[in-house]
Amino acid sequence: MGIGISSPSSDYEMEHYLGSGAYGAVVQSKKLTTNETVALKVIKNERYMEVAKKEVEILQYLKGLGSDKFNIVMLNDSFTHVGCYYMEFEKLDINLTDFLRKKPRRSLEQKEICPIVHQLATTLDFLQSVGIVHADLKPENIMIVDEGQKPVRVKIIDFGLALKNPEEHRGAVLQTLWYRCPEVLLGAAFSGAIDVWSLGCIVVEMFTGSALFPGENENEMLRENVSDENGGESERDSFVELVADMLKLDSAKRISPSEILLHPFVAKSHLADNSIHEKSSSSAGSKTKIDQNDNAESGNRSPDAIPAKRRKDCEDVEMTCAQTSPSMSPSQK
Repeated sequence: MGIGISSPSSDYEMEHYLGSGAYGAVVQSKKLTTNETVALKVIKNERYMEVAKKEVEILQYLKGLGSDKFNIVMLNDSFTHVGCYYMEFEKLDINLTDFLRKKPRRSLEQKEICPIVHQLATTLDFLQSVGIVHADLKPENIMIVDEGQKPVRVKIIDFGLALKNPEEHRGAVLQTLWYRCPEVLLGAAFSGAIDVWSLGCIVVEMFTGSALFPGENENEMLRENVSDENGGESERDSFVELVADMLKLDSAKRISPSEILLHPFVAKSHLADNSIHEKSSSSAGSKTKIDQNDNAESGNRSPDAIPAKRRKDCEDVEMTCAQTSPSMSPSQK
């Protein structure tokens, strides 16, 4: 692109387009004063500038509380240039949707999912402890820090819908449709538990390769009268049990982020020597320390292409979710 822009502290050269969010485009840029590669979020429409400034305010608030230790994207700067508002972020590698698309079956094994869930639960635990609801957790807003690194490290981005004091926002349209929880669909009171619901949907999507609730509208998502019965819990493995706990219709019964971190699936032994796990574990007790395409595609897979044990796990997950949740979709309407 080669377009130059300036802030009070640096000049930038725009290199190439990375993607777009709800109200701005993101461009990879070179920060000329330091020669760093950064991501610039560009907001041209005045209508969205106040939203962007609220996002900056929340990210600065979180940064002051040590958000860099809790898998949240780092905001470096914000400024206005020639009528546009810019937000400078650290450059991350690829979002979770695109990462999954590169996989043979657009899915991950449980051992790959486990550290991702641990990191995301650590983030949600931190957010809950400081009174922030992300309100738009979806695969496009989960970034892989370095695609080549094993195990995968992730960070949450796009705090454009994030809010404090959820009790004041009852009835607001939040969350991308495929990841929108029952209480938001119904306009009921909500809490940080809405982010746990979204995480549950994402966990299933990572495992099966398909969106859990690909509905077209809210009516579709509320059409089925579902049951909140447990149905053979003793026979489920810890993974299926965790998904069921994330997707409880009653938000008061939904598992909390701190409980996710203690769940057998997340805390299981194969992570004992995992450096990501150790780093996250050291920062997971946030409660005691502190009193970026809405049209995501998801590939459907032939059951015959999946090993029998894994196919059975997928069926267990899907059966559990059908028992505990209504149908949903990724596009905010």
